[in-house]
Amino acid sequence: MEVDADWDFHSAGEDSPADLRALYVAACQRSRRAAAGHPSLSDRAAKPSFGGGPVSLRWIFVHMIEETAQHRGHLDLLRDALD
Repeated sequence: MEVDADWDFHSAGEDSPADLRALYVAACQRSRRAAAGHPSLSDRAAKPSFGGGPVSLRWIFVHMIEETAQHRGHLDLLRDALD
């Protein structure tokens, strides 16, 4: 089986903005359900992640906030370029 190293750059090329939003909302709902099952932000993932040891729910939340902020910054730059 051939692996497409650039899959993430073109996998959604035919998806509409509404399709992409629906996928995002569904992913957020799954994440919220998974997080709700853990009473403490110190709870650790069952498997090692990101090349290291098990990460805490707190680390995951902080990482997602950082990633969202970074991508939001990219969107701002793109919007400025289009204006």
